[in-house]
Amino acid sequence: MRFLFRFICVLALGVMGCSETSGAGGAAGDGGQGGVAGSPGVGGAGGDGGSAQNNPELEAFLDDYVYERMTDDDPGVAVALIGPGGVVELEKTYGMANVEESVRIDSHTLFDLASVSKQFTATAVMILYEEAVLSLEDLVVDVFPEAPAEWAPMTVHHLLTHQSGLPDFWNDQIVAVSRGWTNEEILAYLLETSLDFPPGDQFKYTNSGFVMLALLLERATGERFEDFIQERVFEPLAMGDSVVSEGAPPDLPNLAHAYILGAAFEYTTNAMGHSDQFSSLDDMIQWELGVRDATLLSPDTLSLMFTKHIEAADPGCGFGYGWVICDRGLGVFQNHDGRAFAFRTFIEREPAEGLTVIMLSNGSYEWAYQIGPALRTFYVENAEAAP
Repeated sequence: MRFLFRFICVLALGVMGCSETSGAGGAAGDGGQGGVAGSPGVGGAGGDGGSAQNNPELEAFLDDYVYERMTDDDPGVAVALIGPGGVVELEKTYGMANVEESVRIDSHTLFDLASVSKQFTATAVMILYEEAVLSLEDLVVDVFPEAPAEWAPMTVHHLLTHQSGLPDFWNDQIVAVSRGWTNEEILAYLLETSLDFPPGDQFKYTNSGFVMLALLLERATGERFEDFIQERVFEPLAMGDSVVSEGAPPDLPNLAHAYILGAAFEYTTNAMGHSDQFSSLDDMIQWELGVRDATLLSPDTLSLMFTKHIEAADPGCGFGYGWVICDRGLGVFQNHDGRAFAFRTFIEREPAEGLTVIMLSNGSYEWAYQIGPALRTFYVENAEAAP
């Protein structure tokens, strides 16, 4: 009965799915900040990973913002702002990773990144692209010969940009998600289910495409997806806390527990590629610095990832590879958010200003998505006012 209550609660709150794009520049959703097409979207040199202490004005602003909405005894949030030159202007955590055992969130607490995981999957694919292991125009059926005929035009590019036509298993098969389908079980479902539209015909956000990318990577390399990410992404960037883990929830030290409306929630998910990457605030800072420094990919490949390849429903926004790119006349932003069960995650980059905001939460707080734009606006206004 406890699981049934929680499952109904999740359905009522509408938090089963990793969200679709709703807008960049701080709006909730899979939003995005963008790099100018043809620009690598690199915000400057990565530096040594941060300043010795928090910017006091930023910290005071964030303290007030957070404590108006929660207490330190509640499930919490972890927030960072990286400024020009890769200086970490702010790195702050609030609240509990485990309310029942009074374990506080710190910079090494692990959160399920939800859909923010997609940029890591896209990066792994682009590593293979640079190594000429695969092409963006490679046909999916060449790797999955068991696929039905209607998949024939589908390419790697279509998977990366949500133009594959694959139905979204996460939002369409809630019971399956609750049972913890694996990637192979999702593949079996997709092979038996008609496409929503012919590949390349239109845009529709689907988690299924990134599950397929994880499976495609495994077939192309002969490695497990989680091992490839560990060896080719986490280790080069010194992301020592991070892991892609099958199992729900995974048995990981320092893992934040999930809470919906303050109640502990035991979630079940075994799929990878679209979600189920577990990272800390400290590691996400390392990720951002690695993107700025083009550590894993060349500037040209980063430019390709930060190019708006398809328009989304949200005016001014569209999808690159693993990122949402938005330009509403106020600058170009690159971002993505995640929403899965109680986890709320967000990364927003403004490369022209050299600013990035990261937010991770385990408390199902919708207001947490507004931390990014609020903090960025405060930072910019104070920088402009400084003598």
